[in-house]
Amino acid sequence: MELWFKYTAGALNRLRSCYVKCIKSFFKYSKYYSVTNMFFELNLPTFDTLLNNSKYMLHSQMINSGNGIVSHLNQIVLHA
Repeated sequence: MELWFKYTAGALNRLRSCYVKCIKSFFKYSKYYSVTNMFFELNLPTFDTLLNNSKYMLHSQMINSGNGIVSHLNQIVLHA
């Protein structure tokens, strides 16, 4: 079970949209400017990249944890 299981697709889409709008506003891009080009020009990660990196980092920290309880829980999750 993932950490994000309680969030609906609609909630994640609204958060993704807010992320894009905030970056466009902060860097003064037009609302019609290409999101792909904007992220490429600014060398910034997309929302999906941030989300996947966060999941990966959490998983890596659990695997490399010296805590026996966390390691055991991680094994249960991996084999479920």
